[in-house]
Amino acid sequence: MVSKTATRGVCATARAVRWIAAGLSIALLAAATPAQAANLAWDAGSTTDLNWSNSANWNPDGPPGGNAIMFDDTGGAASGTTSIVNQPFTISSLGFTNSSTAQGLDITNPATTLTVNSSGGVTFGSSTINNNVSTYFTGSGTLAVNNSSANFNVGVDNAAATSYTQTVDMSGLSNFTFSGNKFNVGVGINSSSERSNGGNLKLASSSSITANTLTVGNDGPCLNTGPTSYLQLSTGTNVINATTINVARSKSNGRILFTSTAATTPTVTIRGKAGGTSRVGTFTIGNHSVTTGSATTGIVDFSLGKVDARITTLNIGVYNYSRGSAFGTFIMGPDPDSVVDVTTVNIAANSSKATGTLDIRGGTFKFGAIPAAKGTANIHFTGGTIASNTTSSTMTPAFHLGLAGSTAAVAFGETSAPTRSLRFNGSVTLDGDTTLTVNVPTTFAGVVSGDGGAAYGLTKGGDGTLVLTASNTYPGLTTVNDGTLLINGSVAGDAVVNGGMLGGGGTIGGTVTVNAGGTLSPGGSIGTLTAAGDVTIGGTLLIEIDPAANPGEQVDMLDVSGLLDIQYATLDLDILGALSDSAYVFALYGQLAGNEFVGVLDLPPGYEIDYNYLGDHQIALVAVSAGAIPEPASALLLMLAVPAVAARLRRRLRVPS
Repeated sequence: MVSKTATRGVCATARAVRWIAAGLSIALLAAATPAQAANLAWDAGSTTDLNWSNSANWNPDGPPGGNAIMFDDTGGAASGTTSIVNQPFTISSLGFTNSSTAQGLDITNPATTLTVNSSGGVTFGSSTINNNVSTYFTGSGTLAVNNSSANFNVGVDNAAATSYTQTVDMSGLSNFTFSGNKFNVGVGINSSSERSNGGNLKLASSSSITANTLTVGNDGPCLNTGPTSYLQLSTGTNVINATTINVARSKSNGRILFTSTAATTPTVTIRGKAGGTSRVGTFTIGNHSVTTGSATTGIVDFSLGKVDARITTLNIGVYNYSRGSAFGTFIMGPDPDSVVDVTTVNIAANSSKATGTLDIRGGTFKFGAIPAAKGTANIHFTGGTIASNTTSSTMTPAFHLGLAGSTAAVAFGETSAPTRSLRFNGSVTLDGDTTLTVNVPTTFAGVVSGDGGAAYGLTKGGDGTLVLTASNTYPGLTTVNDGTLLINGSVAGDAVVNGGMLGGGGTIGGTVTVNAGGTLSPGGSIGTLTAAGDVTIGGTLLIEIDPAANPGEQVDMLDVSGLLDIQYATLDLDILGALSDSAYVFALYGQLAGNEFVGVLDLPPGYEIDYNYLGDHQIALVAVSAGAIPEPASALLLMLAVPAVAARLRRRLRVPS
């Protein structure tokens, strides 16, 4: 590991080099342009005609086409002027090193394009600028940068004691395109610089960026931290195609965000450099990767617009050294049409000094895997859909569901991919009453609790199956409206079934009410469901019997400590083979209300229901004649009927516990 003393030595050397280089910005930019290109600086020589086509506005005088163009402090008349790109021009590079006044550039009409087509690219700022400087673009035309080696730089190295911010405002420009090598906002070009100046870039209404690397905020390894850099997405259409995206590296702070809404929802599409369906290879937010500095903070916030992103690896909060800390935040939603599809999400990675926040407020967030965090992972699902982008997805860190003091709805899985399962191994905190629309097999393996012990409840909807495997402590109401909820651990409070099915092999700490249209089905296949309170069944009690299973595992069991009320209940028997025993007990109760079920479906020949079997508060399926086994002929008929019974539509969805 590099020592602090050694780092200071590198920085001191870098400072000397940078001061020697001070004043050479124009020459350095020109060196990156073709040899035949001249270097022209804007001096606004004509006070009445500020068109680019006027040769008198350049130093030396001449047409700008094909040349390296610089806006600096040349000529007092240049201060604060707005130059007018009045016709299409193609230039080799474009630089803004004006140190104290705002500079404007107006690309006048839709037919006008200012094209930068050489490796010199575009640069705003220099190492000698010790001021916060702004550049603004206006007009209905286009700024286009198109060269595979070209870079776009907003805010570069600065050897001064204080960092400054270069602001580039393209929000008044209609179109901007970049297709090149690196797109940098607030990035030290010399990796051993004292610091980088910050960058603040507001994109044009329609903006498209294609780059190998896009970086927002990246200081060198020296002691001081620069200002926060911003990439502000436009209120129109944004496209970012990049192999690698970095937001806040080293000891810098950086943000990508929508800053305001317009009459229509602003959008951003994020893909790999090839565009189409390709994925960004690595998207990292908040990566503290040097031995100095206190903290690195990166934020990507799409909450004020619509995002459509495909990413291979999303890193949120990464810490790599012994000093300082790393913070990363990723926010999407509430726009319902937003989609973020990520293969792997690493959150709070590498160290306890890393903190990562994943905040899903709406839209669809798809993932393949979210491994365990090394630091602090803050994961909040307050809206939208959480889905798998593969056969089965697993998330290990704990997460929060719902909105504090309010109700929220979160979907798990997409109806278009009903077999893609989800598993969440971490604990779940309910921040409010939450409705879960579960469309795919979903397992909560961690403890579900109410935030601060609050009595928040959980409502299950959707056609899929939700399995709760832990000893859950949330005291609120558990409600099933659709699909299947299997309690294979326990819940502390009451449960109500309005539709769908409640089952599992666990324990319900309160009362259970099954309304008309709902089903109570102990077990996940064969199992015992225990209720500590009263159970009232106004719908269906579904009991599975498998005579071929091991003794003690042949019959579902409903174990009720209190009152079992069956006076409006229908019993549905799901028998998987030929019966051979004289009795099959399927319910235990403290007290019984109702003399019998209002209906019994699929009652096998030769059997009946005994509502107080052996006088021991048990309900059983028993052979008709004093508990005798059916006669061979009856048994044969029953065996012949088995295929038909097995073929009927199962009303139970079996999943592993």
